[in-house]
Amino acid sequence: MATEQAQHPPAAKITRLQQPADAPAASLPTETLAHILNSSLEGLDPWGRQKARMRFARVCVAWYGAVEVGRELVVKDTKVAERRAKSLMKGSAERRDRIRSLSIKIEENGAGRGQRVASLVSACSQIETLQLLGIGRSRLGTSANVLGKPLTNALKTLSKLKSLALDVTYGMNMPTADFFR
Repeated sequence: MATEQAQHPPAAKITRLQQPADAPAASLPTETLAHILNSSLEGLDPWGRQKARMRFARVCVAWYGAVEVGRELVVKDTKVAERRAKSLMKGSAERRDRIRSLSIKIEENGAGRGQRVASLVSACSQIETLQLLGIGRSRLGTSANVLGKPLTNALKTLSKLKSLALDVTYGMNMPTADFFR
């Protein structure tokens, strides 16, 4: 028996930092933490919600799990959208499929904006809510197709999309369009 133990060294233990058992943050159930977070997010814009989620996630391991980091994605312009799309496509499908809400601020000028937005929309195929901000300042396509062909085609592939919000606050009249024909 002693020779068996000598032949098989004990398995190395991997130690992780743990919260003290008496720490209040560690003792709250995940459901309670999620409820607290969701209550604190009410009334915030997409950027505020993303910032609040990241702050909650830094409190402790338990809070990180409750926050659902990666469920909502907010990007500040189409160039960032394109970089994020490339990053997501290199990553796992699980990471892409976790995203349920997407908000993209579209800058006023620049070629290729519609294609860049379309690349991120296509990478996030499981989104339920899409918000395009700044679309009212300029078109991404022609007057017949305000969103442009690449983005319109990407929108057609979103089978789980429940809400599409276009920010048209700058007085531009957008023709009614059926995006999902």
